[in-house]
Amino acid sequence: MRTMRRSVWLFVLLGAAGCATAAVERAAQPLATGGQAVSIEVIRFTFLPDVVTLKAGEPITITAVSKSGIPHNITILSLEGQVLKDVDIGRKRTEVFQVTLPAPGRYVFYCANFLHRRPFGMEGALVAT
Repeated sequence: MRTMRRSVWLFVLLGAAGCATAAVERAAQPLATGGQAVSIEVIRFTFLPDVVTLKAGEPITITAVSKSGIPHNITILSLEGQVLKDVDIGRKRTEVFQVTLPAPGRYVFYCANFLHRRPFGMEGALVAT
Protein backbone atom coordinates (compact mmCIF):
# COMPACT_ATOMS: atom_id res chain seq x y z
CA MET A 1 0.00 0.00 0.00
CA ARG A 2 2.81 2.39 0.90
CA THR A 3 4.61 1.70 -2.39
CA MET A 4 1.41 2.35 -4.30
CA ARG A 5 0.96 5.74 -2.61
CA ARG A 6 4.52 6.69 -3.46
CA SER A 7 3.95 5.68 -7.08
CA VAL A 8 0.81 7.81 -7.27
CA TRP A 9 2.58 10.88 -5.85
CA LEU A 10 5.54 10.35 -8.15
CA PHE A 11 3.13 10.21 -11.10
CA VAL A 12 1.42 13.44 -9.97
CA LEU A 13 4.73 15.27 -9.48
CA LEU A 14 6.17 14.13 -12.80
CA GLY A 15 2.94 15.05 -14.54
CA ALA A 16 3.03 18.52 -13.02
CA ALA A 17 6.62 19.02 -14.09
CA GLY A 18 5.75 18.00 -17.63
CA CYS A 19 2.94 20.56 -17.84
CA ALA A 20 5.10 23.62 -17.22
CA THR A 21 5.40 25.75 -20.34
CA ALA A 22 6.60 29.22 -21.24
CA ALA A 23 4.00 31.97 -21.02
CA VAL A 24 2.08 32.74 -24.20
CA GLU A 25 0.85 36.33 -24.32
CA ARG A 26 -1.76 37.92 -26.57
CA ALA A 27 -3.52 41.28 -26.62
CA ALA A 28 -7.31 41.42 -26.74
CA GLN A 29 -8.67 42.66 -30.07
CA PRO A 30 -10.98 45.71 -30.13
CA LEU A 31 -14.49 45.09 -31.48
CA ALA A 32 -16.17 47.44 -33.96
CA THR A 33 -19.26 47.46 -31.73
CA GLY A 34 -17.21 48.41 -28.66
CA GLY A 35 -15.47 46.28 -26.09
CA GLN A 36 -12.75 43.76 -26.82
CA ALA A 37 -12.39 40.05 -27.50
CA VAL A 38 -9.96 37.18 -27.10
CA SER A 39 -10.04 33.44 -27.73
CA ILE A 40 -8.44 31.13 -25.16
CA GLU A 41 -7.77 27.50 -26.05
CA VAL A 42 -7.92 24.88 -23.32
CA ILE A 43 -5.54 22.04 -24.16
CA ARG A 44 -4.87 19.33 -21.57
CA PHE A 45 -3.82 21.37 -18.49
CA THR A 46 -2.89 24.55 -20.35
CA PHE A 47 -4.53 27.82 -21.37
CA LEU A 48 -3.28 29.32 -24.67
CA PRO A 49 -2.68 32.19 -24.36
CA ASP A 50 -2.15 32.24 -20.62
CA VAL A 51 -1.52 36.01 -20.46
CA VAL A 52 -3.97 38.44 -22.09
CA THR A 53 -3.46 42.21 -22.17
CA LEU A 54 -6.63 44.30 -22.32
CA LYS A 55 -8.17 47.67 -21.41
CA ALA A 56 -9.62 48.10 -17.93
CA GLY A 57 -13.24 49.25 -17.71
CA GLU A 58 -14.25 47.86 -21.12
CA PRO A 59 -16.14 44.57 -21.44
CA ILE A 60 -14.13 41.69 -22.84
CA THR A 61 -15.75 38.78 -24.65
CA ILE A 62 -13.82 35.58 -23.98
CA THR A 63 -14.30 32.58 -26.24
CA ALA A 64 -13.00 29.50 -24.39
CA VAL A 65 -12.37 26.62 -26.82
CA SER A 66 -11.75 23.25 -25.19
CA LYS A 67 -9.66 20.79 -27.15
CA SER A 68 -9.44 18.60 -24.08
CA GLY A 69 -11.10 15.27 -23.41
CA ILE A 70 -11.90 16.28 -19.82
CA PRO A 71 -14.02 19.15 -18.45
CA HIS A 72 -12.35 22.37 -17.33
CA ASN A 73 -13.29 25.72 -15.86
CA ILE A 74 -12.21 29.35 -16.02
CA THR A 75 -12.42 31.22 -12.73
CA ILE A 76 -11.36 34.89 -12.78
CA LEU A 77 -10.41 36.59 -9.52
CA SER A 78 -10.65 40.27 -8.67
CA LEU A 79 -7.56 42.15 -7.51
CA GLU A 80 -8.77 41.46 -3.95
CA GLY A 81 -9.05 37.69 -4.60
CA GLN A 82 -12.86 37.49 -4.95
CA VAL A 83 -14.44 35.50 -7.78
CA LEU A 84 -15.50 37.81 -10.65
CA LYS A 85 -16.50 35.08 -13.09
CA ASP A 86 -16.77 31.30 -12.93
CA VAL A 87 -17.49 29.42 -16.18
CA ASP A 88 -17.51 25.65 -16.72
CA ILE A 89 -16.23 24.37 -20.04
CA GLY A 90 -17.31 20.89 -21.10
CA ARG A 91 -14.92 18.56 -22.87
CA LYS A 92 -14.43 19.57 -26.50
CA ARG A 93 -16.93 22.43 -26.05
CA THR A 94 -16.82 26.18 -26.64
CA GLU A 95 -18.15 28.70 -24.12
CA VAL A 96 -18.47 32.43 -24.79
CA PHE A 97 -18.79 34.85 -21.87
CA GLN A 98 -18.15 38.47 -20.93
CA VAL A 99 -16.45 40.12 -18.01
CA THR A 100 -15.37 43.69 -17.27
CA LEU A 101 -12.21 44.28 -15.26
CA PRO A 102 -12.88 47.53 -13.41
CA ALA A 103 -9.35 48.77 -12.69
CA PRO A 104 -5.82 48.37 -14.05
CA GLY A 105 -3.93 45.42 -12.59
CA ARG A 106 -3.15 41.71 -12.96
CA TYR A 107 -6.23 39.49 -12.61
CA VAL A 108 -5.53 35.79 -12.10
CA PHE A 109 -7.60 33.19 -13.91
CA TYR A 110 -7.36 29.44 -13.38
CA CYS A 111 -9.14 26.11 -13.68
CA ALA A 112 -10.96 25.40 -10.42
CA ASN A 113 -11.35 21.65 -11.10
CA PHE A 114 -9.64 19.32 -8.62
CA LEU A 115 -5.82 19.38 -8.97
CA HIS A 116 -5.89 21.38 -12.23
CA ARG A 117 -4.47 24.61 -10.78
CA ARG A 118 -2.16 22.94 -8.31
CA PRO A 119 -0.14 20.83 -8.92
CA PHE A 120 -0.71 21.00 -12.72
CA GLY A 121 -0.34 24.80 -12.97
CA MET A 122 -3.45 25.52 -15.02
CA GLU A 123 -3.61 29.28 -14.56
CA GLY A 124 -2.98 32.56 -16.34
CA ALA A 125 -3.45 36.31 -16.06
CA LEU A 126 -5.58 39.05 -17.56
CA VAL A 127 -3.46 42.21 -17.48
CA ALA A 128 -5.70 45.28 -17.51
CA THR A 129 -4.04 48.57 -18.49
